[in-house]
Amino acid sequence: MILDAAETRKRFLLRMAGVRDGKAYIGPEIVHLHMTTRCNLSCAYCSYHPPGYKIGPDRPMDFSLPLFLRLIDEAVKLRSNAVYLSGEGEPTMHPHFREMISALEKAPIETTLFTNATYDPRLSEELVKADRLIVNLSAANAKSYLEMQGRDFFERVLENLRILVHLRDTQKPGLRVEISFISNRKNAGELQELQSLGKRLGVCAVNDIRMLPTPYSGELGLDVDQEQESVRPRTAFPLCFNGWFYFVVSVDGKVSLCCSIDRMVKADFRKSSLVEIWNSKEFQAMRAGGTRGVFHQVFPECRNCFADGRNRSVARNLGILPVYG
Repeated sequence: MILDAAETRKRFLLRMAGVRDGKAYIGPEIVHLHMTTRCNLSCAYCSYHPPGYKIGPDRPMDFSLPLFLRLIDEAVKLRSNAVYLSGEGEPTMHPHFREMISALEKAPIETTLFTNATYDPRLSEELVKADRLIVNLSAANAKSYLEMQGRDFFERVLENLRILVHLRDTQKPGLRVEISFISNRKNAGELQELQSLGKRLGVCAVNDIRMLPTPYSGELGLDVDQEQESVRPRTAFPLCFNGWFYFVVSVDGKVSLCCSIDRMVKADFRKSSLVEIWNSKEFQAMRAGGTRGVFHQVFPECRNCFADGRNRSVARNLGILPVYG
């Protein structure tokens, strides 16, 4: 459900006031749920299912349906704008995916779904219950797709994208259908080709995202020339405002302000509600650390932060960006 502009603006101002005052007047803009560890691909750049490595438990882990519904209810109580559904895997493989996406369609909160779009095309009618769909397609042709993502699903992904765009155009004009392109050393030259393909398919955007290096895929990191060609290089901004805008909940119970740094984990949703965790002294201390620049001194992962643009925007709105450049 898309929030109206007035309510969205009100919530934004409360979060900005919280940054200014060092308090949390309202919950995060985004509650990100890693709802399953199931996956049918082995993407070369993946942090969870890279080829040749076994990460995490031997058996798949999933949110139970009652737990998922509890988390959605708590996100609404926190006055969060959006729920992000992804996983340490593929969310459409969750055994209760249909029930989950149907519950979110009725909830007063926006839904963004991340998917590899390899699902049975008949599931497309369920996916368009979300408000925004982001399809991981990090290759512009079938040969590169097989190398990048481990299985030969390229044509199925294109078919599902065509179906989603058709359903958007005929049933839900406000739906955003986007492609996520994970730039790395092997596919950096394919971005323009994929952008052209995306335009032909009718998607709303092709998002170019720098691959986060991991112990299993570090050799795929972009070299300097590729960074110049593929993504605009960025100098890490020293302050982090995730503590007012973002909350990630993993299927094993961990709750954090960052989806990339396990060492920042501070709570377990099986022991406390999301509301209690968000308002806890521990999370308040993490907010303070972010605004003092502590994270950037301690965690090298901050160099590739996905929230860098938002951090700069917040700092610009508060009039502190010129201090840092």
